[in-house]
This record gives sequence, structure tokens and C-alpha cells, in this order.
Amino acid sequence: FAFESPELDAKRAGWAAYPTVMLRTFLADSLIEIGEMERAEIMANEAIRRAGDHFYSRQNISHVLARLRIAQGRHVEALSMLGECWQTCLERGIVQMYPILAARMGEAYLALGDVRAATEILSKPERLDMPLGENAFGWGWLFVTQGRAFLATGDHTQARISGQRALALAVERGEPPQQAYALKLLGDAYLAK
Repeated sequence: FAFESPELDAKRAGWAAYPTVMLRTFLADSLIEIGEMERAEIMANEAIRRAGDHFYSRQNISHVLARLRIAQGRHVEALSMLGECWQTCLERGIVQMYPILAARMGEAYLALGDVRAATEILSKPERLDMPLGENAFGWGWLFVTQGRAFLATGDHTQARISGQRALALAVERGEPPQQAYALKLLGDAYLAK
């Protein structure tokens, strides 16, 4: 954080969200990935504080905070937070956030065992006509979560199709971590048949 300065968020370096929030968002997400939940909580709370009333910054950290809540088994709390974010994004036309918010809500519903609700929310971004170029990370995560939902319903063919979509996008974007999630989904789908 040594490079941060008071004017960093004012200049934003071409980002719609505050850079100090995005930095903490990425770090919190990475900490969740390696199982450092307490440190992720601290980082996410600091990002929320820095976001203040800036809605786009808040939406970005909120989906990671919801991921943390899901990992902590606090699924209903995650859904409540994500529902508010989803509504704000719909009202303000923040199309970039549709895929990742739907993916996170789908994860929470799957964790609760509500496969029907998961498949319903996971289908919405594609019906909202949002291009793949907008938030490729969100789309990749959506495809992986769709695949998990299809596995939960026993539809292995659709799970493989979702995995292939996620893998193609991750390869195109040069994102090895996303490729790994897509490959795991594909492996799970092939083993399940």
C-alpha cells in the first residue's frame, strides 16, 4: 500500500471504482482463496469503509464480502447483501456487475441446497443481453457456477458445456486461475457421468 496517495482515488487511473477499494477487493478475494478468512474480513471491511457511498466501488467489494460470508456458512446474510447489490445494479444499469452478482447468488443458493433458485438467478445475465467483453471475470465465474448447478441437477452435458464456455473465456483472456476452475468443473462433470 506504499504507493497509495490521497489523490489516488480522485484520479482513479481510468477505473470506474476507487483504486484503493479495488486493490483491497482483489486482496480480500485472494485471501479467501488461500483460506485466510480473518485477514480477508479485515481487508473487506477496510474496502467498504473506503468505498463510502460510491455505489460502483461498493458493488465490487460487496460481491467479495458475500463470497466470504458464503465461505463462513453465512449464506442467508450473503444473499441479503447480494440481493441489495443486484437491485442497485438493475436500477442504475450497471451491467458489468450482473454476471458476478448472479454467480455469487447462485453459489449461496447452492450452498443452501436451493438448486431451483440457483439455476434461475444464474440464467438471468444472459437474458439481460450483456456482452462477454463486459467483466470477463464475472462471466467466467458465472459459467463455472452454472456448471455446478447443472451438476447438482444431474445434467452433466450442460455442466460440460458451461465448463467449456468458462475455459474458452479464461484461455482467451489469459487467466490461469480461471482456467483451473473451469478445468476442475470439466473434470467433475466427466467423472459424474
